[in-house]
Amino acid sequence: MLLRHIRYFLAVAEHKNFTRAAEALHVSQPTLSQQIRQLEDSLADAGADFIHVTEFEAWKPAFGPSGPTLVQLAKKYAPNAVVVANGNLHDVERANEVIAAGADIITFGRGALATPDLPNRLAAKLPLNDFDPAILGPIADIKESELAYEPA
Repeated sequence: MLLRHIRYFLAVAEHKNFTRAAEALHVSQPTLSQQIRQLEDSLADAGADFIHVTEFEAWKPAFGPSGPTLVQLAKKYAPNAVVVANGNLHDVERANEVIAAGADIITFGRGALATPDLPNRLAAKLPLNDFDPAILGPIADIKESELAYEPA
């Protein structure tokens, strides 16, 4: 895997369209597709034990309005790896949808932070607490003295 492959992958993710990503990278669309295929092949050959995919909404297509999700792509190109997925999966129906798409493990972020008794609530089909970003505070600020630090 080359840095170029990662750069091309990020462009496709940003533009959510191969044609626009190719234009932004100043390469042809077939060249971009070939580079993405090489990245996919190298991931498949890597022999990873697990792949952790994260997307804001894990059940939605990864690149544009249609197509496979990141979970489906991970399962396709690394069929022997355990796929760990997260991304707004605190809704049981959405989590089941992602498991059906190929995820082996579901992780919870905001849902677990907001609802300490998450397993019990899910089992009882009770609503979860709304996430309050204030629970992540206080934000640590870098002091002026830390910025001026120079190692000996």
